[in-house]
Amino acid sequence: MNASGYSRIIALEPITNTAPNTPPTNNPKGTADTPAILSVSTPKLDWSFSDSDPGDAQTKYQVRIKKASDNSIVHDTGVVTSAVTDYDVPAGVIQKNTLYYWEVQTYDSAGVSSSWSSPEYFKLTDQASVGDKFTFNYTGAPQSFTVPGNVMKVKLEAWGAQGGNKVGVNSDPGKGGYAKGELTVTAGEILNLYVGGKGTDGVSSGQVNSPGGWNGGGIGGKGANNASGGGGGASDVRKGGTALANRILVAGGGGGVSGSVLTRGPYGGGLEGLRGSDGTLERGGYGGTQSAGGAVTGSGATAGSLGVGGNGENNTSNSYGGAGGGGGYYGGGGGTISSPGGGGSSYLGTLANAETTAGLREGDGLITITVLEVSNPPTVTSRAPGSTDQTNPAGSNAAPLFSWDYSGAFTQAKYQIKIFNAQGTLAHDTGLIESSAKQHQMAEGVLTAGEVYGWELTVTDSKNVSYPTGRLYIITNRPPGGLTPVSPEDRRRTTLLPVFEATIGDDVENDPQHFIIQLAENSGFTAGLIERKTSTDVTGWEVKTSDGGYVTFPAEGADASFEFGSVKYSIQTPLTEGKTYYWRIAGMDAVTGARGNWSEVRRIRAGDKIDFSLRSPVKTSAAIQRLLIRAQYTLATDGENPAKVRFEACNNAFDENPAWEDVTAAIQSGDYYKFANTEKTTDDWGFNIRALFEANDSLGPIEFYGFGISFD
Repeated sequence: MNASGYSRIIALEPITNTAPNTPPTNNPKGTADTPAILSVSTPKLDWSFSDSDPGDAQTKYQVRIKKASDNSIVHDTGVVTSAVTDYDVPAGVIQKNTLYYWEVQTYDSAGVSSSWSSPEYFKLTDQASVGDKFTFNYTGAPQSFTVPGNVMKVKLEAWGAQGGNKVGVNSDPGKGGYAKGELTVTAGEILNLYVGGKGTDGVSSGQVNSPGGWNGGGIGGKGANNASGGGGGASDVRKGGTALANRILVAGGGGGVSGSVLTRGPYGGGLEGLRGSDGTLERGGYGGTQSAGGAVTGSGATAGSLGVGGNGENNTSNSYGGAGGGGGYYGGGGGTISSPGGGGSSYLGTLANAETTAGLREGDGLITITVLEVSNPPTVTSRAPGSTDQTNPAGSNAAPLFSWDYSGAFTQAKYQIKIFNAQGTLAHDTGLIESSAKQHQMAEGVLTAGEVYGWELTVTDSKNVSYPTGRLYIITNRPPGGLTPVSPEDRRRTTLLPVFEATIGDDVENDPQHFIIQLAENSGFTAGLIERKTSTDVTGWEVKTSDGGYVTFPAEGADASFEFGSVKYSIQTPLTEGKTYYWRIAGMDAVTGARGNWSEVRRIRAGDKIDFSLRSPVKTSAAIQRLLIRAQYTLATDGENPAKVRFEACNNAFDENPAWEDVTAAIQSGDYYKFANTEKTTDDWGFNIRALFEANDSLGPIEFYGFGISFD
């Protein structure tokens, strides 16, 4: 209660805490159809913490890894108390050629959990070598091949299955065709494989059909006493799905045979399957083509169709029915009574170096995949700055430029850098950056000067294959203070070998200093850059001692006794006459290599004088009395002390010491000049002229074109 006898009630609103946002996942990332392909069995799972409450931070996390086929959990970290936003999967969890996905849940400082992140799919694939061959035999069911993580190109080979035989006599049932081609593939891509089965041989029991081979073989027709052979199944490779439209390579199956004696077997394969022939009746089914199934000669058999051989005609009154057509891109037609089925056609699609041959395979079909080209996963071969020894970190400034060398068959598509303090706590995370750049410039103010940090890099190539690196350690040191340029002054012409001088700044740790100077043809220092460092070559560098004299720059750097003294550099290679250059200078910590701020940028123009005379004096019969000269030149007028020119002439040019007289005013006014000299010390009179152009403060053009002379 206050002195007035009343009290004040203050209502306090409770502070509410919101749950963390669903954590963004960084790496690996992939969908069920396009999973991330991993090249290591202990991948690093990476995410970011996100919370709408200001200043809130992650205190716990939980990671789960599930098998995509049945969503069963194969690994669960449980709730882990940690602010770290990545997790190294232990060995033995991930199996090759199995599709997984991972998810993460985070907790804020109040212990409130986020929702689970969206699933990110990944797969660990085998690494293969050139020449490795994967063989797929007949199983009677679809099979698949997952492209290993380093495979770029494969050769596909397929053999269609043979057709079924008739009862009793081996009459050369149609052999399966052969097809091959080369395919450029993507790591993790799935190819679906269908290996054809042999057509069933006919049996002697009456009124029994002979099933066609698996994957398109037509049914062999039944006869009164014997069945004809079924058609052989095709063998094919499918990409992007399992439908017939997804076939990219097909080897046609052979047709089955029946009662007639064949003069040519109904072979499968080729761009058009073969029709079996007995040499007389020609009642066999036709082979499949690239656009239609094989036709038939009677009404009892069925024609071939897309992917399927036609069925042979049934015969209820005589010994044999017709044989089944072979499966293929388009199946062969079924045979009429006692006649063979046609062979199925092969298909090459758009494969490179593709070809097909009819009638090579006996028995069941076959598919092989041979590795032709492989790549290596992305690799980081070197990084800077950093040391693997935390107790001996590499020096850096507080805004380091991280750089690395990248190699791999595919271009770098993304990178991510994480920085940890000396205690191992995450200090900064760049997040996943989509860029092919091999360097990352840290901003000022993110890292603290004088601290030890460790940094990790993960690069990801254009095929979504990632490569994580180990941790390198740096120590951030305060860079030296800036230098103050002394000479040349700004906007000055210089000789072609100018000398640059600057006042040395302060290094607060009193570390020795090196220096770097840059000259360029533009103010951005990107054109015609000339760069010289005392750390690599002290030639031309000097530093002023305490007694005021200059000495050659010390190889180990200028120690603290030189601070606020002077350093100068004499350029060793002449600059280009008439060209404008920009220059700046900076100090570098000799211990860590950290560079201080650049000095102000100054501008110079190379070449400060034009000085010439006639190559040889002009001999005259007498002393020249009067002289008239017309000179053409351009003289710059910019600057506080503009450019100047002086013309001198003499009429006793052959003397050892000619009497030079200033004719500048007469030339500029266009008047005659009257020589004052009337004497000579040699036998001949002679004339000469000389000119001196001095730039002073001017940076504008100074040019001399020529002159005309008249005298008497």
